[in-house]
Amino acid sequence: MASAWALIRQGSRILQVELGGGAEGANLSTKLDQADEGRIGVSISFFGETFSKGTVEVSKISLTARNSAQAGDYTLSFIDEPVTREVSSETASALPAVYNDGALSVIQSHSSTWQFTTGGAIESGPALSPNGEVLIGSTDGTLYATNADGTEEWAFATDQPIAGAPALTANGTTYIGSNDGKLYAVDSNGDKQWRFSAGDAIASTPAIGPEGTVYFGAKNKELYALNSDGTEKWAFATEGALTSSPAVGVDGVIVVGSADSNVYAVRPNGTLKWKLATGGGVESSPAIGPNGTIYVGSNDGKLYAIQPDGVKKWAFETGGPVKSSPAIGPNGNIYFGSDDQNLYAVDAEGTKQWELQTEGAVRSSPAVG
Repeated sequence: MASAWALIRQGSRILQVELGGGAEGANLSTKLDQADEGRIGVSISFFGETFSKGTVEVSKISLTARNSAQAGDYTLSFIDEPVTREVSSETASALPAVYNDGALSVIQSHSSTWQFTTGGAIESGPALSPNGEVLIGSTDGTLYATNADGTEEWAFATDQPIAGAPALTANGTTYIGSNDGKLYAVDSNGDKQWRFSAGDAIASTPAIGPEGTVYFGAKNKELYALNSDGTEKWAFATEGALTSSPAVGVDGVIVVGSADSNVYAVRPNGTLKWKLATGGGVESSPAIGPNGTIYVGSNDGKLYAIQPDGVKKWAFETGGPVKSSPAIGPNGNIYFGSDDQNLYAVDAEGTKQWELQTEGAVRSSPAVG
C-alpha cells in the first residue's frame, strides 16, 4: 500500500505531513533522528524558510518537528508504522507551489527552485496545463502562465482581482473568474476566446462537466452553467453569495455550498435535486467520494457527510468554522482543516483518526498523495 501524505499551506509555508501507510517492513530513514521517550525527529519542509521546533500529536504518536533544511528531498515516517516516504520534487508535484504575498515558488529537481512574482497577492492554487505550463491568478487582476523554468509565457488581464483558481480543459482552454463579475475563457496562447458577465464578483473555481459544461458560482447568489462557447445554459438562484466551488458527481449532479447555510444539489438541467441546511454559511468546496458521499465544511464548525440523496450521514464537530475544502485519501479517510488551527483526519464513518495542531487557521485544502 502506498504511503499517504499531505501538504498544508500556512501563510508562506508548506508543511509536509505523513499520513501513514506504506510498504510493510521498510526501514526507518537514517535522515530521521531518534529522540527520547519514543519520539522521532521529522523534517517538515517548505520553500525558503524553516519551521520552528515543536511537538505535534498525530494519532498516538508524538512527532517532533525539527528545523528543516532548504527545499529538497525529505523523509517522513511513523514510528508505529516503520515506513519511509521520500518527498522529492516529483512527489511534491501534486501541490507544487507556495502561493502567498504575490510570489509563486515551485520546487524543481536537484533541490533547485524558482520564484515568479506578480503584482498582487496569490489567494488560490495553481493549475498545470497539458504542455506543462503553470497557471496562476493574482489579485493584481491578471492570469499568468509560466514555463517550467519560471519564465513568463503570457499574461491575461482582467479588470479586478482574481481570487479563484483556474480550471483547464484537455485542449488547453483555461476558465478563470474575476471580481469584475466576468468568467473568461482563455486559449493556450493567452488570448481571450470569450467572456461571460455574471454581474457580480466570481471568487469560486469553475468546474467542468463531462460534456464540457462550465459551472461556477458568483456573489450574486447564482450558480451558472455555460456551454463551451460561453453562452448561458441556465442559472440557479440560491439565497446567499456563492464562493464555494462546485463539484460535479459521476451522475452529472452539481453540488455547491452557499452563504445562506445550505448545500445544494442541482441536476444537469438546472433544477433542484435537494438541499441540506447547515448551521452556518458554506464557503468550503465539496468533495465527492467514490460511492457518491459528499463531504463539505460549514462555518458552524462541522464537516458534513451527505448521502447522494441529500440525507445527512454524519457531522463531525471542530472548534471553529470549517472553510477548508476536504480531501479524500486512498484509504477513504477525509482530511480537512478548521479555524481552530487543527488539521483533522476522520474515517468514512465520521470517527476521528487524528488531529494535528498548527499555528493558525487551516483554510486551504490538503493535497493527499
